Amino acid sequence: MDLKLGGIDIGVAVLYVVAFAIIGVLANRKVKTARDFVSAGQNLTLPVVVGTTIATCLGASILFSNYQRIHAFGIDGLVWALAWYVGWLLMLPIAKRLRASGATSLPTFLEKRYNGRTRTISSVFVLVSAISTCASFFLAFGTMAQTLGICDMKTGTIVGAVVIVIFTVVSGLWGVALTDSLQTIIIAIGCCILVPYYVFKTAGGVEPVMESVSENVLGFGQGLPTMLLIGYVMSNLLAAAAEPSFAQRIFASKDSRTAVIGQSLSCGISAVICIIAVLPAFAIPVLYPDMTDGAQFITNVVADYFPAGLKGLMVSVIMGLLLTSGDSYLMLVSSSVVDDFVRPRKPDMEEKKLLRIGRVVIIIAAVVMVLLALYIKVIYNLFALGASAYAAAVFVPLYLGCYWKKANTRAINAAMLCGGGVSLIWDLFLVNGTGIRGVMIGTALSLVICVVGSLLAKKPETECIEAKQDEQ
Repeated sequence: MDLKLGGIDIGVAVLYVVAFAIIGVLANRKVKTARDFVSAGQNLTLPVVVGTTIATCLGASILFSNYQRIHAFGIDGLVWALAWYVGWLLMLPIAKRLRASGATSLPTFLEKRYNGRTRTISSVFVLVSAISTCASFFLAFGTMAQTLGICDMKTGTIVGAVVIVIFTVVSGLWGVALTDSLQTIIIAIGCCILVPYYVFKTAGGVEPVMESVSENVLGFGQGLPTMLLIGYVMSNLLAAAAEPSFAQRIFASKDSRTAVIGQSLSCGISAVICIIAVLPAFAIPVLYPDMTDGAQFITNVVADYFPAGLKGLMVSVIMGLLLTSGDSYLMLVSSSVVDDFVRPRKPDMEEKKLLRIGRVVIIIAAVVMVLLALYIKVIYNLFALGASAYAAAVFVPLYLGCYWKKANTRAINAAMLCGGGVSLIWDLFLVNGTGIRGVMIGTALSLVICVVGSLLAKKPETECIEAKQDEQ
């Protein structure tokens, strides 16, 4: 495919890149300590919280993994995607409890509720989830580059990783949050107006598209085997209900009111944008009947049907989507290592040294992510792998810890190891032969161990953390 970017397109793309660079440099001035780098000094205002959360949520999933899912599995793929927002709603009631704990991340919250070992175990699964998720964004970058004829997928994946790493290392969470806020506005315009307009205009309208879609694609439960669909839905739902990047925004908000309202608005707006943005995927059989990978759809549409100027803008938007999602999860990896592994063991370490460690961690993690992306090569499988393991490990301990006083630390720790470990091993080696996702087995096992182990214990070591009123 020949992208054929004209002078106007190149100018728009350059302005876009320059804007991101300026924001990154300005944000760098705010980064004085490791705390500033990984949590923005816990001073994010409501507009910034909403902007960064939406951009992180939508990111590459909306144009790559969701298109890939819907093209491959029809309505089942859409249900799988929307399960994320149902799960997100479950996090809203516990937002005040998270803030009231005085924690800075989900692992530190679990430490306050249980013990340091709980923190360590949960941090491991946060890293697993963040690494696999960010790897899917790197792979999406490579997919875009290959589809546009810029370079092959391997080179595009590596180049995308380098760009995202440089921005993240320089700007920290301040830069991530500010660029995300800018990106959210452009995402809404590009994905909810421009893409649907040009897709359905070219396809001849909504009616021809729906007529061309087979009953097999439209029918619920017909795109995927039932058990596999349930597993994918559970993976998205449970992972979103304990999503560490959402929690990171809750902890980084300036107060509990900002955190709760910010997450509520972000969830609602993101769901609307997602539904509108993915509808054009049903036009793939009309516009590109021979297409085998739905992840290539958006870049084909931009290259083939967008006029000068808008073509450059949309290419920039796509790259920005990958940047804003990738940098968020790189920050999550950095904050997890610094706050959950280094700081507890080296409480007297200077903030500047912690800051350097946080930046080095990002570089090392990116190398691992690139290797993982090049090995698995399917965007939605990369995302589901880490999300399933994390959900199976953390969901039950988190919510039982918030609402059940009898939850016992030893039982919780055993449940996290068994649930998350079984889910990860199952999805890596056994899922293809059974059609059952590891999250189903892992979460069930985690629940049984938590409940039975806690009931057999004499008493819980700690109490539930109660929600407090807004801190003003």
